[in-house]
Amino acid sequence: MLKKQLFIFVFGLLHICITPPFQPTDENAHFLRAFQVSEGVSIGVKVGNESGGYLPPELNRVSKAFSDLNMDLSKKISFSDFLNRVSGWSEINSIFLEDKSFVSFSNTVLYSPVMYLPQQIPIRIGHALNLNPISVLYLMRLMLLFSLMVFFGIIGKLFSISKKSQFLCFLLLTTPTCLHYLVSANADFLTIIFSFLCVGMCINHFQWAEKPRYWVLFFVIVLLLSLCRMIYFFPALLMLPLIFRSSANIQKKLNLSVLLIVCALLPAFLWAVFTKSIYSPARFDVELNPNQNLIYAFTHPIQMGFIVIKSLIVHGKFYLNSFLGVMGWVDTSVPNFFKILGYIVLLFGALRSSSENNFKFLKIPAKILFALFSLFLFLTLYLSWMPVGANIIDGVNGKYFIPISVLFVLMVPDLKKLEIKRENLLFGAWVMVQSSAIFSLALRYWVF
Repeated sequence: MLKKQLFIFVFGLLHICITPPFQPTDENAHFLRAFQVSEGVSIGVKVGNESGGYLPPELNRVSKAFSDLNMDLSKKISFSDFLNRVSGWSEINSIFLEDKSFVSFSNTVLYSPVMYLPQQIPIRIGHALNLNPISVLYLMRLMLLFSLMVFFGIIGKLFSISKKSQFLCFLLLTTPTCLHYLVSANADFLTIIFSFLCVGMCINHFQWAEKPRYWVLFFVIVLLLSLCRMIYFFPALLMLPLIFRSSANIQKKLNLSVLLIVCALLPAFLWAVFTKSIYSPARFDVELNPNQNLIYAFTHPIQMGFIVIKSLIVHGKFYLNSFLGVMGWVDTSVPNFFKILGYIVLLFGALRSSSENNFKFLKIPAKILFALFSLFLFLTLYLSWMPVGANIIDGVNGKYFIPISVLFVLMVPDLKKLEIKRENLLFGAWVMVQSSAIFSLALRYWVF
């Protein structure tokens, strides 16, 4: 466990140091939303066709300080240029004395404040020490890195019932893509962590099923996961077959099942209702009509099936690449050789997990939940991103599958004959994969 946490610390710190501010996708918008939440504003405002909030103008300018690097591979910075860009900003307390103006961050303003809880401590420290906003951003990244190390320790204990499954969880949490975003100001940190905690508690269900306080803890995690992102409630439903296999009476089983479904769905539904008035279209280059798309999807299920299949065929390679080795504004990629090596490590890590899987009866539920999540994800993107009548679904990114990837621990087939016993060999290869990611980021952003 210590070796894995040291891996997270070293490579997480390298991601933080080498990736310039606001270069992980949408980190600028998450940065602004985090400050909005810190001001006690849970629900933003809509002005015209854009949604966001009222923040100090200089904070908005800070968030755009490195925007010229976004998706432009010809743009790089030197260390002296970096120092010029991060210096000269006013201290955060002075900035918040300014008159506020409307700032647009439509892609993050709909997110629940729960998603930005880890970022609030660095913001409070920034106010207490009167730091400038860039320093606060780096504090956010460091806070998330240390939080990841702590939560990985908890996740590791939950999966310690199967040490080989513990290793697979480590691999899934430290792919170049996942680690890159986990140690940025991105709001998906808690979504990923809560998903892994849910499945970990399900695997340990038999150890705490008779202890009410653990049920309370589980339902709180499910509720918070629901408030992170609506479509990621599926891991929590893994508890349903466990409830019905328990020795409890039928009434208790029904009560727990209903409570689980309510905790998984109701918070997300209520948040969607509360924020409906500030929704703005995800894009303006095409005409979007989610209602018509929804009607089409339910009245033409066979055609929708073909649309999903076509999307998998056309974009499948991108899904694989962006799940494991795409960083920055989806413009920095791990070399192909190391992507292949990474998937080989994940494959054999999964095979090791299957040889010690004590929850075979959860394999089918896990596969069903993963399939339902995938269909729900494609449907969500079809409604929110595609024009009416589109025959393919764009906008799906492999990183969207990271929170649900924890189900792989239960989904892998039983192939004991192919068991790989040498974890150190896989760990060494994983170091090479992550090193290639750091090298790719350095070449992408910095002038040497």
